[in-house]
Amino acid sequence: MRESVRRLRSRFGLLTLGTVLGVGLAAAPVTAQILYGNVVGVVRDGSGAFIPGATVTIVNKDTNLTRETTTNAEGSYSVINVLPGPYDVKVTLTGFRDVARNNVPVSIGQIVRLDVTMEIGTVSETVMVIGESPLLQTDKSDVHTQLKSSEITSMPLNRFRNFQGLLNLAPGTTPMAFGNAETDTPGRSMATNINGQPNTQNSTRTDGATNMNIWLPNHLMYVSPTETIETVDVSTSSFDAEQGMAGGAAVTVITKSGTNQFRGSAIEYFNSDKLNAKPYFFGVGAAPDKLPVKANNYGATLGGPIKRDKVFFFGSFEGYKRTQSLFTFFTVPDAALRAGDFSKAFNTNGTVQQVYNPLTGNPDGTGRQQFANNQIPSNMINPIALKILNLYPLPNIQGIGAGGLTNNYQRQENRAVDRQNYDAKVNWNRTSTHQIWVKFSHMNAVVDDLTNYLGPDPNASGDGGKTKVYQLTSGQTWTLGPSLLMDTTFGFSRQKQEVLGPDFNAGNFGLDVLGIPGTNGQGSSDQRYAGYPQFDISTPGTGFSQLGNRDGWNPIFRDERTYSIATNITKVAGQHDFRGGYFLNYLYLDHWQPETGNPRGRFEFNGAVTALRGGAQTNNFYNQYASFLLGLVGTAQERPERADDRARVAARAVLPRSLDAELEADARSWIAVGVLPDHAPRGRPRPRPPRSHDARRHRRGQRRESAEQRHECGLEQLRAARGRRVSDQRQHGLPQRLRSHLQRAGLGSCRAGRQ
Repeated sequence: MRESVRRLRSRFGLLTLGTVLGVGLAAAPVTAQILYGNVVGVVRDGSGAFIPGATVTIVNKDTNLTRETTTNAEGSYSVINVLPGPYDVKVTLTGFRDVARNNVPVSIGQIVRLDVTMEIGTVSETVMVIGESPLLQTDKSDVHTQLKSSEITSMPLNRFRNFQGLLNLAPGTTPMAFGNAETDTPGRSMATNINGQPNTQNSTRTDGATNMNIWLPNHLMYVSPTETIETVDVSTSSFDAEQGMAGGAAVTVITKSGTNQFRGSAIEYFNSDKLNAKPYFFGVGAAPDKLPVKANNYGATLGGPIKRDKVFFFGSFEGYKRTQSLFTFFTVPDAALRAGDFSKAFNTNGTVQQVYNPLTGNPDGTGRQQFANNQIPSNMINPIALKILNLYPLPNIQGIGAGGLTNNYQRQENRAVDRQNYDAKVNWNRTSTHQIWVKFSHMNAVVDDLTNYLGPDPNASGDGGKTKVYQLTSGQTWTLGPSLLMDTTFGFSRQKQEVLGPDFNAGNFGLDVLGIPGTNGQGSSDQRYAGYPQFDISTPGTGFSQLGNRDGWNPIFRDERTYSIATNITKVAGQHDFRGGYFLNYLYLDHWQPETGNPRGRFEFNGAVTALRGGAQTNNFYNQYASFLLGLVGTAQERPERADDRARVAARAVLPRSLDAELEADARSWIAVGVLPDHAPRGRPRPRPPRSHDARRHRRGQRRESAEQRHECGLEQLRAARGRRVSDQRQHGLPQRLRSHLQRAGLGSCRAGRQ
């Protein structure tokens, strides 16, 4: 099978424009804004008659911001776009006693209804309303769950203190989970499915601005620290059109603002190996001591007035550091197997796995002869395979499983995370009718945890993930007249990220050190293809551990940017409330990352080549390892050849190996994915001409040939070469330079497998 690598390097802008219009048919507005709340109600006298002309005043207890309105002919009033917080509400009218209610909580996206009954009396008399029933949601039909700051900071959170862990308190959610590695999502954003919808159908706005990781849209680009959050609102059904662009849940996060009082907090969460129990050891031999671990989550917040009643600030810093050591286990060949000695290649049932000479027997794999004493002669071991073999360390502990090989090498690895979050917000109450705010957030994270490889140095410097996120949001609400209001928000977010494997600074290891042509993007001069190719000596998870950089998803180079603008106009006309506006998203992504394959090259080995077809034993990882020692590659994958954003793969990377010492030195045959000489040109592959649909279908049929058939074809050529039998049959199926080489070597030419 021919494998492919997809490299994406694209720049795109996604423009979404939504227009929302709400029409209310009741006396009070029927919609609330996602960043603000509304206070509405009806004022009556003792007989139940409407009272027009009454003055309704609300005062924010934290900032002394005052809003005022009057009741209309039907006695109704509405105060729209109210900043969240506790308010004192007072209703006054000459000839009636004043009515007051203190500590009325106003939250984002909610309509607070306060219906008032006034009694005849002098102006100096005030009726203080206390002990009323809890406020109910009677003016909106949406289903939502709100979490306040006190709840968020009091309830248990995960070690990253991510507020998203509490979203499971909303009905219809599945358990929150991390979707990606900490390396490329150091903010530790989490995802959930809500009401059966995919997690990519949820949307989150932080202070009104779109908050989304463009490449991983189920993640947030910036996760606000818990101590900075004032309110989290999760709407899961029947939410306003203004909240749109969500099929599962519309999540709104509002961060804290400063007040007239200086307030602050400090946190410190600490963990150490000295505080942890010794883990149970499942291995063989004495249990190791506890390994060092140290984790700190610390920070502080401070908010207060810059100018009382006018300008306020709020700032926050949060850090997260973790250093830890851990044991990783690998399965590596012992000294005997490294020398090609399979005499003690025991299976789990106690039998010795037999290894057969692929140069013997029939073309279909029957009739092969076992290597003498089950040992591969040293002169048949591929020289490049020996170089690769040196990447394996020798066993250092007793293993388990077949031959006592499983997990027979133990290594201590050190991993570290260092993340800082900075937040600053300024609010300006310009007038009682105009409020403005601006906020800036920044995250800087370095994650060094890509150590679990064999071959690359796990302690190499300059590797791991480096992520910087910047987020700027601002907004304003402006009462243009007694019945006309406008609110606007703007947001900009950017993420710059690089994720490098520990082999990235090792140069073109496959091409320059191992001498395998076609690896490391040969001819491209692109440093992003640097590093170790991947060698699957055995089927992953069934035998020997993989060598090289086995993660095809790195390196990563990302530049993501989101721009969002929203403007809304609200008009109150008689008994009707009209609200309309637009919401614009512009998304920019410049992203380079391998997607479906290894850009440095990948090699797999087929155990059927050193097994006996129809024999008593089924080939297993021992046979795959023997094929590796002989240099017999089952499948190989090489970098994509691209002229656009689509990927094309030219799989021509091979392991050169002379399989017959009797052949002349200048006419050697090489068995791999295709048969290539060691002196094959190493430049960039020539562009291939366009193929018709029939040719493409024919090529797909060629790719379906099994690795075993391709090897048998090459082995048949070798056997023909021993007798110097030359045939031109079907040589037209080989490249010109390969046909010439085979003719010089005096080889037969059954069609070589290609992919």
